[in-house]
Amino acid sequence: MNELQYATPAVAAQWANSRETHIAVATAIHGISGPGRSPEDIWENPTQAEWDHVCMAVENYVNAGVFAAEDDGRYAWGCEAVVLQALNTSATESAGVLETMFDDAAAERDAALESAFADAIGHDKYQRLLDESWQPFAGKAHLSMSLEDAVAREVKAANEFLETLADDKQEHIISAVLGEDAEVIELSFDPVRPESPVFYRYPDVSEDWQSCPFQSADVRHLSDEAACAMVNNWVG
Repeated sequence: MNELQYATPAVAAQWANSRETHIAVATAIHGISGPGRSPEDIWENPTQAEWDHVCMAVENYVNAGVFAAEDDGRYAWGCEAVVLQALNTSATESAGVLETMFDDAAAERDAALESAFADAIGHDKYQRLLDESWQPFAGKAHLSMSLEDAVAREVKAANEFLETLADDKQEHIISAVLGEDAEVIELSFDPVRPESPVFYRYPDVSEDWQSCPFQSADVRHLSDEAACAMVNNWVG
């Protein structure tokens, strides 16, 4: 059985049931939420990093025995789902690979969203976003929103990202106070380059920065507290 690496906050069954969401997914959403991004925000419109980390958390919960594995490997997230597929079905405990599953309608919706986004943002900006590995709509169809609202929200997020490039920011340091011991953790990363590494330190313990497996793309769209909590859980 694998070691538990993600927080498991208590979540009311009613919260999950009313949103047609598996309790493991609901727990993961609450675990990465923070003052800047409420569980409702993440549930309704997750960023790519938030979606990925909920997927990883659900996989970790199942492999650690916190929640039972579903026979079909699907863990509902409203009208979508986190899907775990066994790499070795003959093994008692097998690793999983995660993917977002869409039906035909969602796939068509995704294509329509990207086309509308490209028209709305303009050719030059769209090409710059592609050069910076920006993924419109984070590969999610956003079926719960109208096409117009989804495009408007993505254009706003894209313009905010482009502003960080214009400012030529190379280093960004965030911090949060976590846990009952009020331990301070700091993260350092380059928000301009999505594949740049994230470093962390506990300044009350050491001034030296340590590496971790996360990249800027994993944390730059999270609130400070959620990003710090994610790394702290990994250090854990």
